[in-house]
Amino acid sequence: MSTFTENYSLIKPDEEDYYDVADFNENMDTIDTLMAETETEMTNISNKIGTPEDTSTETIFGLLNNGGSLIKSIQHVTFAPTKDKTSGSVSISTVDPARCIVIMERLKDTTNSGLKLLNYTLNEDSISITHDASGPTYLLYGFWVIEFY
Repeated sequence: MSTFTENYSLIKPDEEDYYDVADFNENMDTIDTLMAETETEMTNISNKIGTPEDTSTETIFGLLNNGGSLIKSIQHVTFAPTKDKTSGSVSISTVDPARCIVIMERLKDTTNSGLKLLNYTLNEDSISITHDASGPTYLLYGFWVIEFY
């Protein structure tokens, strides 16, 4: 009895199955369609990047060549964990989390112990933080939130 591939459900005949040209053709049609979609997606990405000589305001190179910027905003906030609370949040100006990267930095650690666990989630107007601080803490962490156009 036939099985199917995990990602694209291509037909995988069993060794005891009779060869069926229709199964082969169905697999080829599926592969052809997926390859065409991938080619279109790659062309769309390439069109958005442009070339180093590009001056269009619709491409990354064009924006840079016209004195534009890819960065919409940069924010820096700090968070000091306390032993009494294992979570907290820091307010930021509104951003689109899908268009951001976050860089975290350790600014101060006079206990030499640090944290074993510190997780954060970027929200539209805050950074939610959970941690495992216990005992006296003298820690300070910074978060750089960089939003792109």
